[in-house]
Amino acid sequence: MGESYRILGKYDEAMKCHQKRLIFAENSGDMRGKAIALGNIGLVYYEKGNYNQAMKYHKESLKVAHDNLHKRIEANALGNLALVYKKLGDFQNAIQYNAKRLIITQTIGDRHGEMIALGNLGSVYLALGDYKKALELQNQKIKIVQELKSRKSEAYSLCCIGEIHLILENHSDALTNFETALELCKLMSNLSLKSEVLKNLAKLYHQISQPKLARQHCEQALQIATELGIPLAQECQELLSKIEEETMNAQMDALKKLNQEDN
Repeated sequence: MGESYRILGKYDEAMKCHQKRLIFAENSGDMRGKAIALGNIGLVYYEKGNYNQAMKYHKESLKVAHDNLHKRIEANALGNLALVYKKLGDFQNAIQYNAKRLIITQTIGDRHGEMIALGNLGSVYLALGDYKKALELQNQKIKIVQELKSRKSEAYSLCCIGEIHLILENHSDALTNFETALELCKLMSNLSLKSEVLKNLAKLYHQISQPKLARQHCEQALQIATELGIPLAQECQELLSKIEEETMNAQMDALKKLNQEDN
C-alpha cells in the first residue's frame, strides 16, 4: 500500500504505511521487514526532496540488511544511497555505490536489481557528460528490460536515452523515446516520472523552436510536479519562464522588423 501511494504521489499516506510496517517489524524482530521499511521511508523522503533524511534512512536500511545478510535488500539500499549522492552532486560516491550494487546483483543472480543498477549508473555518467558510456549502460539495461518485460523500468530507460539524444541534438530519436515513455507512464499512473518526461518534451520542443508545444508540455509538467510537491516543480518553473521570455523577445523582434519594413 505504501509503495502504491508513493507512486501516485500521495506521500503522507505512503509515509504512514511504511512507518506502521517499521513498527510491526521492530516489534516482531523481523529484520528483513525492518530493512525494507527503512528503505521505503527513505524513498518517500527522496521523492519529497529531503535528501538528508533520505540518506539517514537508507544508511540504516543498509546496516540492517548487511548485518543480517539480506543481500538483495543490501543491494537496494546501496542503489538508493547512490540516487541521493547523485542528487547532491557527489557523482564519485554515486558511481561507487551503484557499482557495489551491480556486483551484488550479478553475484546473486538478481536480474531486476542488475537492470536498475545499470540504468542508475548510466544516469550518473549522463550527468557527468560521458554520453557514450551513459548510452552504453542504458542499452545494456534495455536488453534486461526486454527479458523481464518490466514496463516501469522501460519507461525510465526510454526517458534517460531520450535525454542523451536530446543533448546530442538527435531530435527525432529523442522525441520517439520520450513519447513512448509518456505512454507507458499513462498506463502505469506514474505521475512523478510523467512530469519528468513532460519536462523533457518541453525542452525538446523549445530546442527545435516550437514554443507553443514547449509551453504546453512544461505547464503540464509544472502542474503535476506542484501537486506532488516534488523538487522538479522548480525546474519546470525556470524552464517555463525561459520559454516565455524567449517567446516574448522573438515577438518583439518580429514587430521591430515589421515596423522597420513599413518605414
